[in-house]
Amino acid sequence: SVYCACLAAASSGLYCKREREREVCRGRTRHGMRGRRYSSAMEENIFLFIPNIIGYARVVLALVSFYFMPTHLWLAGSTYLLSGFLDAFDGWAARKFHQGTMFGAVLDMVTDRVATTCLIVVLGHFYPAYLFLFQFLIALDISSHWVQMYSSLQLGDSSHKVTDLSANPVMRFYY
Repeated sequence: SVYCACLAAASSGLYCKREREREVCRGRTRHGMRGRRYSSAMEENIFLFIPNIIGYARVVLALVSFYFMPTHLWLAGSTYLLSGFLDAFDGWAARKFHQGTMFGAVLDMVTDRVATTCLIVVLGHFYPAYLFLFQFLIALDISSHWVQMYSSLQLGDSSHKVTDLSANPVMRFYY
């Protein structure tokens, strides 16, 4: 059946091409995917989408940055900044090529949280007098993003970055 084929494709990392099948499979609508240009093939591997490949490059750059943070500050800083620049670029590529996926959104968010946390840990190593502040910033970063993701899911938004124009000005600026 359509449901079984879609469920099997989702569990193997393949992308269901028909919008209605995605809704049945995932149990929700993905409004951001409606304009997608589909090829004639039924499924395609989401792990090879352009934004996800950019996301993998971000992970590698972040790992290089983490390794060199304690000893080579310029190399660590430049790879960290490049990883941050690619963060904006992967979102642009997802919209441009209509390749936004739940996997890509999670990869992006986890990479952001890990990169921020590792940077703050290194700052705590260099400035132990401010360790409590750094611990607070880690907790604030992770918990605030969790609350934002959870509340957007409860509201039925297609993304945690969907904000109302009348919303909090800080949230509008951030997202």
